[in-house]
Parts: sequence; C-alpha cells; structure tokens
Amino acid sequence: MRKRLKQAKPWLFTTALAIFTYVIVYHLFLSDQYQNYERALRKEQTLRADFEKKQHMTTNLSAYKEQQKSIEKNLSELIRQLPIKLETHEIHHELFSILKKAGISSADFKQIHKTKQEFFSKYTVEIRFISDYKTLLTLLQELTNQEQISDVERVDISTKSQLLSVRMHIVYYTSEAAQL
Repeated sequence: MRKRLKQAKPWLFTTALAIFTYVIVYHLFLSDQYQNYERALRKEQTLRADFEKKQHMTTNLSAYKEQQKSIEKNLSELIRQLPIKLETHEIHHELFSILKKAGISSADFKQIHKTKQEFFSKYTVEIRFISDYKTLLTLLQELTNQEQISDVERVDISTKSQLLSVRMHIVYYTSEAAQL
C-alpha cells in the first residue's frame, strides 16, 4: 500500500497544481472577460432600446411632416386674414366708430406697445373714457363682435358720482410682411 501511496502522491500533487492553476487563471483572466461580456450585453440592450425608439420616431416622421405642412398652410391662411400694416389707422378709426356707436362721444386713444412676432405684429391700444354701465356693456358687446380685435386684455373701472371712469386695453393683430 505504501508503494501505491508513493505512486499516487506525484499524481495527486499534479492534479492539485492543475486545479489551483485553473482557479488562478479563471480569476485573473476569465472573470474579467465575464464582466466585460455582461457590460457588453447591457450596452447592447440599451443600444437596441435606443434604436427601436429612433426607428419608431422615423417611421412617424413622414406623418409629422405632413401634419406640420398642414399646420403651416392653415397658419398662412389665418395670417393672410389679418389686416396689413397700412390698415392699422383704419382699425383705430373703427375703434372710434364702435365707441360712438356704443354712445361714447369722447375717448382718449394711446398705443401702449407693439410686439413683433415672426409672422405678425401685436398692437395694444389703451382707451380711456367716461360712461355708465349700460354704455360700457354695449361697448363690450360691440368689441366682441369685431373680427380684427382679438382681445380685451384689461378693463379698469372707477366710479365718479354716477358715471364710470373706464380704462381698457384692446389687442389686435396685423400681418406685417408675413409671407409663408
């Protein structure tokens, strides 16, 4: 039996050395490779998700472009309906005639500011006058019936005896050189 043990010792030592070498090689070289492999798999998954997202966007791009063209066409039609710059004095005249129609004989006009946008300009006009409640309501009704006047932004009312002192901001838009 001793002979057998002596013969087995070199073989056992060689096997243990081979297993130890395999474990060392695995930890030094292969474990890093597995980590790199797992990183590559995660990166592949994120790239696939990004690709699918971008692919979905590009398949809808033609529909988005058609929708954009339709919106631009509608916008250009709306802008063409706005008065041109030369018509702004006519709008002031129209505001004055609306005031007279509502029963307001004297009013002060003041252009507060003009804001230029890409396709149009926004004008804000301040009107000051003195009236009663019925006349004010008639004026507001007349203003809402006008197509060119888009908004009554602010109305400040203070009372003086039985009359009202009114200050209102009226906004309208013009298409200054708006070409689409």
